[in-house]
Amino acid sequence: MKQRLKAGVCTVFGALSLGLCSGAQAEGLDITHSVKAITTAFSQEAKEGQRNNNFEASFLYSAKTKMYLNDQLSMVASGYAHVGTPSHLSGVLVGPHEGKARSPFVDLIELGLQWDGDNSTIKVGKWKQNYEFAERMTLLNRFNLGDYTFPLNNVSTGNWLLQWQRFFDSGNLNVTVMPYHPSTGQPPENTRWSGVNGSGVIEADKVAGFGFGGGGGGNVTSEGNTIFTDKPDVSLIWEGTTDRFDYLLGASRAQSLYSVSKYDIDARVSQTEYPYASNLFGGISWPLDSKRFYMEALYQDTDDGRDDDFVRVTTGMSFNMFNQAEKLGLADFNFFVEFLADRTVNRQSNDNYRIPSFNSRAFQNALFVGATAKINDDWSFSQDIARGFSKRDSMLSSKLEYSFDDSTRLSMRYTRFDGIDGMSLFGNWKQNDNLTLMFTKDF
Repeated sequence: MKQRLKAGVCTVFGALSLGLCSGAQAEGLDITHSVKAITTAFSQEAKEGQRNNNFEASFLYSAKTKMYLNDQLSMVASGYAHVGTPSHLSGVLVGPHEGKARSPFVDLIELGLQWDGDNSTIKVGKWKQNYEFAERMTLLNRFNLGDYTFPLNNVSTGNWLLQWQRFFDSGNLNVTVMPYHPSTGQPPENTRWSGVNGSGVIEADKVAGFGFGGGGGGNVTSEGNTIFTDKPDVSLIWEGTTDRFDYLLGASRAQSLYSVSKYDIDARVSQTEYPYASNLFGGISWPLDSKRFYMEALYQDTDDGRDDDFVRVTTGMSFNMFNQAEKLGLADFNFFVEFLADRTVNRQSNDNYRIPSFNSRAFQNALFVGATAKINDDWSFSQDIARGFSKRDSMLSSKLEYSFDDSTRLSMRYTRFDGIDGMSLFGNWKQNDNLTLMFTKDF
C-alpha cells in the first residue's frame, strides 16, 4: 500500500514537472514557476572541524498549479528541485514517515485536495498553514516544515494534515490533525551551517548550554537518530476580525518546535528529541492609519518535564512613511521595530534530559529593526538589525536590489553575525559573515 501511494505521488509530481519543463500548459491549468540562484562568498575561514569553503552556490526551481476538478473540489500541487555545494542531496521526496534528516533533489511543497462547501472547507494532503502578524520574529507560523539544506536558499513546505474550516461572519474556526513528523532537509554535518533543523532552528545539542545540565563532565557521544513523537499534532485555531483589528486564538497538543537533548548517564550518550507539549497561543494586528501595532504570544507546557515550560511574546510596530519619503526624494519608505521577550516559567525537571530548549530558542529577549527604502521604480535598499540581549548575539544585514521588472530581481546582500560560539545560533555562525549575490525570476 505504501509503495503504491509513493508511486502515485511520484507519478503526479513527475507529470507536473514534465509539463513545466516542456513549457506546456493544459487547458484551464495555470502554472507558475520561480527560479532563485545565489552565490555566496565568506570573509573568514570556517571554525576548526568544519569544511573550510570560501564560496557556496545553489540553484532552486519551484512550480505550483491549482486544478479545479468540479465546482466544489480542487487540487493544489507544488514542488521544488535544487542543487548546490556543499550538500549531501540524495533521492527524491521526503516521505511522511521519514525519521532521519534527508535532503532530496526534488520534493513536494504542497499536494492536497480541497472541498469547498457553503460555509466550510475540508483539506487533506500536504498543505502549508500561514498564521503570522509579526514582520520577522513570528511565534504563530509554527506548523510548516522546511528544507534548510542551503540555509541562504531555503524552502518552506507544508505538512501532511486533515483540516476542517468553518466560516462565520466574524471569522473562521480551524481544526487540524497532523499525524506525521517527517525529518526534512538540513545542512550537511561539519559544514558552516550544520545544526539547523528543518524549521530553521538550531538543535539543542549543537550549543553548550552554559550553566544548564552539565551531565557530570567528560566526553558525551551524540547519536545521529533524532527522536520524534509518535503522537499526532492537533490544533484548534480561531481567526477573527473586527472593525478595528484582526486577531487569532489557538491551542494545540503538538510536537515542540524546539529540541532538547536526552541523556543516558550510564552510556554517556545523548540524542536530540522533540518532546510533546501543550500550547496556548494568540495574536493581534491593529492598523492605525499608516502604522500597524501587532503582538503574538505563545505558552508551552512540556510533557513529563522534558523541557522548560516557557512564555514567548513578540510586540512590534510597522510604519509606512510615504509622505516623508517624498520629501526625501524616495518613492517609498517602510520600517518596523519588534521585541521578543522569552521567560522560563518552570525549568526542565526530568533527570533523563540534559539540555533544555533554552539553549536553542533563538531571539531570546531580542530586538529586531528593519527598514526598506524604495529609491525609485528600479532600485531599493533594505537594512535589518537583530540584537539578542540574553545571549549577547547579533545579526546585521544590508541588501541592495535592482528590479528589471515586476518578476525579475537581482540583489546583493552583506550579512554579519556575532555572538559567543556554542551559546546561540548567531554565535555559532560568527565565522559566516558573507556577501551574497541573488537572482530571482518568477514566470
